[in-house]
Amino acid sequence: MAGMKSRTATMLALTVAGVFSAPPKVNAAVMTVSNTLQAHIQANGSLSVPGTTTLSNTGTLFTSFSGSLTVQYRARSTSTGGGTLTLKVTQDFQTGGPSVSRGDLTYSCGAAGLGTACSSATASTTSATAVVTLPSSACTGGGTPCSATDPNSVPVTFTLADQPVDKTGTYTANVQFTISAT
Repeated sequence: MAGMKSRTATMLALTVAGVFSAPPKVNAAVMTVSNTLQAHIQANGSLSVPGTTTLSNTGTLFTSFSGSLTVQYRARSTSTGGGTLTLKVTQDFQTGGPSVSRGDLTYSCGAAGLGTACSSATASTTSATAVVTLPSSACTGGGTPCSATDPNSVPVTFTLADQPVDKTGTYTANVQFTISAT
């Protein structure tokens, strides 16, 4: 009987151990939720222009002054839109000197990285004039269908007439560049 008691105790211990070591019955539930993300990507543009450009002349008396700057820009236009990069003189030269209002300041554009650059134009204090015209579905950087470069750039050369009537001195004018895209 002593052997039987030992076997029963061992069996009981193994049974108890098996019950406690078996994983408990797990009830699981799975839930899946879906969501829709929506982004409204609009036409956009940005630009960078040097703070100051000096106009200088060389050569004979009354030769025009000239100076260049490079406008860097980024743009994205819609499939039905386009855009423009423009300039406007917001403050004419001081009295006694050259005059934008008189037509003394003109500019020309080199090749544009994106869009069509101006050929030449007379600057204005009353309205913005085109520097670059952007087509529809235009975009900066990344390659086809966008331009290959980021940012795009366009060189702008200003020419200021040196009129005999202008008094000697240093004169400044403020030019504002604007980019818009639709």
